[in-house]
Amino acid sequence: MAEPAAGESSRLQAAAANFGVAVASALLFLTIAETGVRIWDRFVNRAPIVQQDPKTTLYEPHPYLPIVLKPDSDYRDSDTAGHINSLGLRGPERPAAKPRGTYRILCVGGSTTFGAGILGDENTWPARLEARLAAAHSEQRIEVWNAGVPGYTTAENVIYLSLRLLDFSPDLVIFFEGYNDFKPNRYPGFRSDYAHWRDRAQPPARPAIEGLRLYTKMKNLWARWTVEREAVIADPRTGEPMRRWDTVGEEGLASFRRNLKTMIAMARQGGAAVALATYPSPCTEENRRNRPELFSYLDGYLPNLTFAGVLDAFDRYNQAIRAVAVESKAILADPALVIPADPDLFVDHVHVNARGADAFAAVMQEAIEPALPQGAPSPDRRVTAPSLVSPPAVSAGRAIPSTGHGQQ
Repeated sequence: MAEPAAGESSRLQAAAANFGVAVASALLFLTIAETGVRIWDRFVNRAPIVQQDPKTTLYEPHPYLPIVLKPDSDYRDSDTAGHINSLGLRGPERPAAKPRGTYRILCVGGSTTFGAGILGDENTWPARLEARLAAAHSEQRIEVWNAGVPGYTTAENVIYLSLRLLDFSPDLVIFFEGYNDFKPNRYPGFRSDYAHWRDRAQPPARPAIEGLRLYTKMKNLWARWTVEREAVIADPRTGEPMRRWDTVGEEGLASFRRNLKTMIAMARQGGAAVALATYPSPCTEENRRNRPELFSYLDGYLPNLTFAGVLDAFDRYNQAIRAVAVESKAILADPALVIPADPDLFVDHVHVNARGADAFAAVMQEAIEPALPQGAPSPDRRVTAPSLVSPPAVSAGRAIPSTGHGQQ
């Protein structure tokens, strides 16, 4: 009876040894593959070997805002690399006090102003605008500041502008707002201050597997060939599936228009001229079929809108921007009309790449040229370009289309 027991024990030991070898081989393979992907990503995409966590390297808490950019920090991931200066803004170091003879432009918005998906501060659209203006106005000192903060809606920027940005004495403020306001528009239980959507609770931790570069590359590769269409996403507060809408709601549009008008009034009260910009995007049915990788995160970013709802959001928010510009007699740049839905200008469904940023800057330059002073500003006065407050809005040399839109 002892011999069969010994034989069974030997077989179990052999099976365990084989299993251990298989596990060790698999781990060795994954380690080599992960290391290879990170080295490849470093040389091809200039991505860091070790990915940074934006919650600790890019942001810091603030008592009145969800987050602010962390001053004197550098951030780099697989598609974004930049420096946050001592004032908490992306880009080179700037003096808080405006030097005499300087015309200062502030660009206010979210990640589409900040430059998510762009490697190098010099390739964001505010930096490209500054470079273009410097070339066209070599006799003047013109600064263009990037005051974009990823995730900010107009609600956050009302606070940010009033408590922080106007202290820098801008002569012109450019508002590039809209996309982030899509998110609370159809979120359940709408409130005009967006409190129904902006949750102060800590988001759930990112799954550990997301830290593996091999996994994320394979996931992105899969997205190039297929994208889950309009997946149902549960409300994190209730666990109930959230409805997807084909249109945006009028309540959200009304709040957006109110916030834009509030910021325009505050900027003018601070002595600045104002410009608004519409949103270009690659969102077309053709691009969604042919370049699905650009839309792989769309359903997660806008869980309450169908693709038809996303198209409606871009249309109606851009119409709202145009209407507010006309009503407020602000400068209007209309990249949505000028920049084509060319997928090679975008890194995803809304963020431009470096080429797209330069195209955006060109549209902005044409629109704001009349606001710039002719000749260097007097050293003992602020330049407010008051002549641009009264004329009707212009859109980079184009007539503004009718703002009429069928009611939902």
